Amino acid sequence: MKEKVLVSGASGFIGSHLVKRLIQSGHSVQTLPRDWKEISNFDWLFNLGAYGNKYNQNNVKEMIGANILGLWKLLEASKDIPYRAFINFSSSSTLLDYETFYSATKGSGERLVKAFVNKYDKPVVTVRPYSVYGPNDDPKHFIPTAIKAFKEDLELKVAPGEHDWIHVSDIVLGVIKVSENAKKLKGECVNIGTGLSQSNYAVISILQDLFQKHGKIKRVGQMRKYDTRDWVSDNTIIKSLGWKPEIDLEEGLERLVYEY
Repeated sequence: MKEKVLVSGASGFIGSHLVKRLIQSGHSVQTLPRDWKEISNFDWLFNLGAYGNKYNQNNVKEMIGANILGLWKLLEASKDIPYRAFINFSSSSTLLDYETFYSATKGSGERLVKAFVNKYDKPVVTVRPYSVYGPNDDPKHFIPTAIKAFKEDLELKVAPGEHDWIHVSDIVLGVIKVSENAKKLKGECVNIGTGLSQSNYAVISILQDLFQKHGKIKRVGQMRKYDTRDWVSDNTIIKSLGWKPEIDLEEGLERLVYEY
């Protein structure tokens, strides 16, 4: 079924891939600017507008404005629209022991969605993407930085973090699957990852094989307080919908090596 779709945060990494996929599938897509005043009827809405998930985004007021108040503005403005799905993007960081202002505001958004569903019985679902990588990722993120270091023989600092690395195309397919099942999932928080935890060193090992060289690797201590060895998705809900990741880390990295 072709849907009328609204997308906030459409210019971001995941948002741009999602919009491209939706258009390819024949859906009518409208992107919402940051300063939107009103919204018209729609079938699906994807809220990817966020602040605080990049290293240089540290303004707490902006985090509260985008991740809590921005979400509430969308929920309130669309309350009387008979939509089929409203998908709110949160973060896997909400499940970590170490709390940051970003994880706190995203976690507040999750609870806001649940309260909204409890009161208004709307098909709103939260998704938690894990460590997403792929084409057009932020060049300062670990995987793009690592690939550039191998290509240009630069020194690469590698800390002992572990992540559930998932290709952006798998995230997009998972999010669309959730939107198709929003009515039965309303109020839920749906994790989307591979279900496998792999270390930064595992990424480097794959790149060493792909580039056929060791690279200028400098091992360092933990660089971020919230890094953990147990950062992996519980895919119970998303798997029950018939979704599973299609691109493993080796294939995803090989694609990127030839794309960058």
